[in-house]
Amino acid sequence: MHDKRTDIQGLRAWAVISVVVFHFFPSLLPYGYLGVDVFFVLSGFLITLVLEGRPTNILTYYNFYFKRLRRIMPLALLIVLLGVITIACLQEDYEFANGIKSALYSLFFIKNLQPQSTVEEDYFQALENANDFFTHFWSLCVEIQFYLIAPFLLHFFKPKTENAISSFSYFTVIANASFCYSQLRNPQEAFDSTLARLWQFLAGAVAFHSDLIFMGRKQVPESEKLIPDNGEVIDQTSRKRALMIPAAFALTATALVAYYGDGEAVLRCCTTFVITLALAFRSKSVFLCHSSLQLIGDISYSLYLIHWPIVCVLDIVDFETWQMKLCAMFAALALSIICHYGYEQKYLTLPIKPTLALVFGLYATTLLVIWASNEMHLKAVEKDSTLTLTGSNRELTQEEIIKLNAKMARENDLRYKDCTLRDGKNPIGFCDLTNGNGSLHFMIMGNSYSANLGGLIQEHFRPHYGQLQTRAIAQCEPLVSTPTDPYCRNATAAHEKFDADIASVRPDVLFLVARYINPNQPIERPIENDTQFNLMEKRLKFFEEHVQKKIFILEPFPKAARPGDLEKLMKRKGLPMMPYMPEGIDKDAKPMKERVKKLAEKCSKCVIFTIEVPFLNKDGNFTVLSPQKLWYFDGPRHLNILGRQLVEPVFERMSENFDRLLDSKYPENSFE
Repeated sequence: MHDKRTDIQGLRAWAVISVVVFHFFPSLLPYGYLGVDVFFVLSGFLITLVLEGRPTNILTYYNFYFKRLRRIMPLALLIVLLGVITIACLQEDYEFANGIKSALYSLFFIKNLQPQSTVEEDYFQALENANDFFTHFWSLCVEIQFYLIAPFLLHFFKPKTENAISSFSYFTVIANASFCYSQLRNPQEAFDSTLARLWQFLAGAVAFHSDLIFMGRKQVPESEKLIPDNGEVIDQTSRKRALMIPAAFALTATALVAYYGDGEAVLRCCTTFVITLALAFRSKSVFLCHSSLQLIGDISYSLYLIHWPIVCVLDIVDFETWQMKLCAMFAALALSIICHYGYEQKYLTLPIKPTLALVFGLYATTLLVIWASNEMHLKAVEKDSTLTLTGSNRELTQEEIIKLNAKMARENDLRYKDCTLRDGKNPIGFCDLTNGNGSLHFMIMGNSYSANLGGLIQEHFRPHYGQLQTRAIAQCEPLVSTPTDPYCRNATAAHEKFDADIASVRPDVLFLVARYINPNQPIERPIENDTQFNLMEKRLKFFEEHVQKKIFILEPFPKAARPGDLEKLMKRKGLPMMPYMPEGIDKDAKPMKERVKKLAEKCSKCVIFTIEVPFLNKDGNFTVLSPQKLWYFDGPRHLNILGRQLVEPVFERMSENFDRLLDSKYPENSFE
């Protein structure tokens, strides 16, 4: 009689529950995304189970790949098809184009390799925006990419199970390489990387072989049941000692990430190793084995794929009360049960020819729908291409406002002209730009705002610079540390890169251009005792030592609300969209502005320039819309073409007054 592993279904259930709750109610379960890490460990365990004891031949690998294809593709492709249809019906312009692009990456299971739709976006921002129907496909793609190499990694090259020391050493060496790789890579890149996640899959493999030891088995039989009926009992003493190898790795890895202060990495390690232990020790607790958890474990694949598009639809139609979200979450559960029993269980019994026919049919249908919807979208864009920002300041119709705003968002390109890349990508990276007509060496440095405004510097300061170089790091500010910001998780590494560039280039003129992520961070009084100010002062002194003539620093300005979020908020309040709205300001900049002005008093080489004044109305309020109710900002809160037109005179005047500014001292070292 086979001992069914109900604990595995329970772990699956809790993993998918945590992810679903995190997506619907992120503040309720802020680390619920770690449920995906549980899936990776479970996959490593189950794939090892499937391959263990099988002969090393073509038939074994043929069966493996076919069963993985049949298990995953029919449902995933159906979700992509339905997602594309929904995108075509509900999204327009910028969101439509990004949605179709995301669908194509998901269709071919490389979503985790997709460049972000904006230069400063990652998984967590995609969740916050809730406008990509396929954000959650990244983890499925990581799993599938693991499946491609799993037969070789877990079967073909693996030492024999009987030699426990060799087996565990083999797993530990590869896991260690993967773990080190994950820590050395940019956190955003490591999050989506199959190679950086490999150690978690291998933790599942270690759990499987540990389970064999604890159960006194030598190997599993040909059956794919989770527990063998028979198996040779062998001497367990040396095999149990072999467990010290992966245990040492687990303890060392956790200690290292704890020492270096990466809280998220500690949580990931603890989650991975706790699930590994749970698999090895076979809990019979009702906490894992209750019948309701068995049901959720059974439908976990359907629930994972179905729930996130529902979150996106709620965001689009602006039904985001907790009551609506709760109803939608239970609707996702009901749909998943229907999908599992009405679709999943049916196609899982299909032989190869009907399976391939289903898969190719879904591919063909999805590509056809993508082509047709894209054609309709292009015709609509072509029709709107005659709309222009130039001309009279006549009152625009609501339809014209919507189309012009969409056009500006669609065409807002931060990339530099004539960029020769040294590293990264344009504009997030290091660029050598075309030489100007002057003799000075300029450098532009900051987060994506340095690229957003860098084109204006490139254009208007051409008479003054000979050589012009740029360095941008997404979300990371040259003067400020943001340790709690999920979008610049390693500010120290970013600062080291900024510093290395400055020390190497030693420019005559440096532009520090950044939009501060937290411009309203309170000041610890007196300001001389403020931690953030002291760091800014220290960093600015380093720049002063390596810049020959002048440092131009963009003064902080209010952080605008996201256009889409603001429109929904005003609609809920029943208020019209106006150039000035208190709700249009996400974060005020007064504290950070005070810090920067204080820096200017002590910095002999600094010029503080502001772009805030052009946005102020006659009452001195910061506006986010033009008098014609057109946005100055796009979705990621970069200045669009209209916003750049508004601030362009600031850069023209700075260039005209450049010689005077080079010699300016406090208090004349500010420019509006």
